[in-house]
Formats: sequence, structure tokens, C-alpha cells
Amino acid sequence: MTVTRRLFLAAGLGMVSFPSHRLAAFAQGTPTPTPKRILYVDQNSGDDGNSGGQSDPFATIARASQVLEPGDRVEIASGSYEDKVVIGASGTQDAPIAIAAAPNADVQVSKGGIRIAADFITLDGITVENAGSGDDAGIYITSGKNITVRNVTARKNDGGGVKISPADGPVVDLRISGGTFADNNGAGIVATGSDVLVGLQIDGVTLTDNAGDGLQIERASQVTVSRISTARNGKDDERNGVFLKQVRGAQIGGVFSEDNGHNGIALRGAENILISRCISRGNSHHGFDSIENGKKITYANNVSYANGSSDQDKGLYVTATEGITLLNNILFENAGDQLAFSNEGGNVSDIASDHNLVYRSDGDRLVRWFSDYYSDLAAYQAKSGQDAASLSADPRLTAPKDDNYTPLPDSPVIDAGTEIAQVTDGYSGKAPDIGAIEYRT
Repeated sequence: MTVTRRLFLAAGLGMVSFPSHRLAAFAQGTPTPTPKRILYVDQNSGDDGNSGGQSDPFATIARASQVLEPGDRVEIASGSYEDKVVIGASGTQDAPIAIAAAPNADVQVSKGGIRIAADFITLDGITVENAGSGDDAGIYITSGKNITVRNVTARKNDGGGVKISPADGPVVDLRISGGTFADNNGAGIVATGSDVLVGLQIDGVTLTDNAGDGLQIERASQVTVSRISTARNGKDDERNGVFLKQVRGAQIGGVFSEDNGHNGIALRGAENILISRCISRGNSHHGFDSIENGKKITYANNVSYANGSSDQDKGLYVTATEGITLLNNILFENAGDQLAFSNEGGNVSDIASDHNLVYRSDGDRLVRWFSDYYSDLAAYQAKSGQDAASLSADPRLTAPKDDNYTPLPDSPVIDAGTEIAQVTDGYSGKAPDIGAIEYRT
């Protein structure tokens, strides 16, 4: 069956509808300038000794990439190109470069992969598959600013689907929009850098069945992730749907993360992070967590459901974090504690937790408050001073086993939340609802 979820995202993105396990591509907001020149590639009728015109196309994408100038657009006819494509020529803001599948063309870049070290580049509508091992991911971005990877499929690549690593210079304002990243021998998308990896945007992508994390981001800043689906990643290697390590400043909204080998969304030493309107279900360990010296972490209007298989597996787990805010979250039917605070990895301080719902049908393991475990919400509230307006009741969602998390008309989460700027804007009723999906009549 197809189930539609309605997620209200952070950062003013508004309401988004998408079918279960599928996301529509996020439309590019900036119009593409008219190209100054179009170069054509056709492996069947072309020759690399040609000029690249419509009547005398190149035979390889690699050849077209060698003659790129600002304002060029490369249009590629259907076929499987065993090229190693290196894009080193930059466009400009007024004259960007685009490398794209021709209209209605099915283009595969096989074995060689694509490497980008240039500015103002758009890669559009291409499949990249079976690239080599090591650094040669399907798409390997080593430097550049204002790069867009749009509606690309990266599959069965030994080094991962897309790898972003500023080996040749900063990577600034990179956007990956739409597309599918699946069955790669590594992460679906992996971005690792330092202060020179800034302004990463990932939206509307699907990341499934990768050997590593679905999405892995390390040592980056100014990160936005929205409307992505990540499933069955790292099943044999305890990897996560989404993994952020030492990321400074991120908004993660509208993520659906299920059945991954470890956590749904995992934070390690992250700072100034907002996780909102996300759903994490059926992952092998925690639904959500923050550990390893996290700072200023907010979880708002999320759902953690049926994660884990033992008492060690939590709905939402916090340790070694300074400044943790938990508001309007539904945490239910997870194997271990629905909500857990612990000093075992380091101190947790500056806690603000309220308007959440924690529930297990057997009435057990609602909250761990450091060394104490509670199956009675009132006893936890009295001990901790937290969650005064929180609930412990069946959340009454439409069909969570079928991925429909819409509240039923009699759900206790309706109007039981609190207002949060940029997360609950436009809510229906007397107050925002608890959870990822706002009930509407």
C-alpha cells in the first residue's frame, strides 16, 4: 500500500507530502541561465575528433569535459559511457556549466566515475555506477563552490555513491537535490572535511541498501538536510541512516530513517543542531541519540517507534551533551527506554524536556533518568523536574506499522505540544500537536 505522510519541516520549508519510502525531487529554486554554447555527446554517432556540435557530437563525456568554458551545457545522449570524467574547468555565477542527460535520455557513466574540482557546476540526470575502489566514489568532489548534483543515481560504486572531501581546496555551497544513492560499497553520501566544508544542502534524496551509513557528514558547518528517506543501510556493519560527527550548525528536517544497521539519526560531538519532523523506526539500536560532547542539541516534533531489540536500544538516548532540548516528540514501543539520559559517556547538563509522549504498551521502561529507571511518568517527573506537561499514553496514530503516523481524531497528541519557532509555524488547532505530523480535519 502507498501511505502519504505530511511533514512540517524546520527552516520555513512548510508542508511536504511524499509516498512511503519515496520522495519527489526538490525543485531547484534558481532558474538555469540560457547556455552560451551546447556541446553534444553521443557514443553511437560521435567521435572525439569532432567539434561537439549537434551534427558532429563527441563520443565521450571525458572529451567534452576537456573543452568546457563558462556558460557551456553538455547534453549527453542515451548510452553506457565507460569514461573517467574529470571536471576541472569552472563556470561563473552568470555563466555556470551544466553536464546533463539530454531530454528523455538514459545516461550511465560506468566504471570510471566523475570527479569534480571546479566552481559553478551542475550535474543533472545521470546515473553513475560501478566506479572503482578507494577514493574513486561514483561522484568524487574535491573542491569547488556552488556545485549542484541534481536527480542523479549513484549505485554499486565501490567507494560510495558520492564522496565530498576538500582535498584540492574548500567545498562551499554544495547542493545535492533529488536522486537515489543505493547499493554502494560505502556510504550513500559521505562528506568529510573541516572548516573548508561549508554550506552543504541535501534534499529530496533516497539512500538505501548501502554498506555504510546512508548519509555521513563529518567536520562540516552550515548543513541543511531535508525530506530524505534512508533505509536498510549498514545492515552488516552497524551503520546509521544519518550520521553527523563534529558538525557545527545543522538543520535536519523531514527525514524518514528505518531499518538501518545501527541508529536512525546519530550525533557525535555535534554542536548547534536542530532535528525536527523526523521519523525513526525499526532501526537496530537507537532511534535518535546525542553523544561525545554534543552542545546545543534540539529534538523537536519527531517520532521514534519500534527501534531496537533489547534493553540497550533506546528511543532517544543522550549522554555527554551540554544543552539538550527535547520538545513535542513521540517516543513509543522502542525495545529499551523510550527516553534515556545517562552520564556513562560524559555529563549531561542544561536539560529542557517537555511536551513529549513516552509509551510502551507493557507499561515498562518509559524513562531512564541517569541511574534511575521509571515505568511511572509521575515518579520520573517528580524526581527530575522535567516533562511536566508530557504524557504517557497510546499516541493513537493511524497505522504506524504501515508507516502512517497521522494522529487519529481522538489522539492525545493533538493540541498537546508547545510552539517552537520555524518548527510548528502554521499549526492547526489551539496548540501544536506532539509528533512529526500535524492533525488536520
